[in-house]
Amino acid sequence: MDNAERSQFCEDVDAFLLAKKFLSGPQPPWEPGSRPNQLDARWPIEEADGARRSNLTFRYSRESPDEPSVSLVYLGKPVCRVDVKPKEDLDQNPGWVEDLGLPDDVFGSHIHLWKHNECMCVMFCR
Repeated sequence: MDNAERSQFCEDVDAFLLAKKFLSGPQPPWEPGSRPNQLDARWPIEEADGARRSNLTFRYSRESPDEPSVSLVYLGKPVCRVDVKPKEDLDQNPGWVEDLGLPDDVFGSHIHLWKHNECMCVMFCR
């Protein structure tokens, strides 16, 4: 993805987030995930014009049953994620998030917002 494509992707995500949309169909089934002992469920999101370019991906680990996550995936790329974690669980952010005003250490449940992920998309999307 070149810089123009990255920029367009970010604009498309911004527009998608503001647009009317709804979860399409019944609750999805759980399926084997990308790791052993992991289950994923993908619920399609339908936009007002009928397009289905995104989904909510629910992830459950049998090894950490109290730590599910939900990601918003747009055109195959995660743009936002909520991680449920015990309040004493530590996640360390990479050093560059300091420029975004985010803490070095995050304890417990937290969200990875698009406004924070967007800069990663601009740097790393391929």
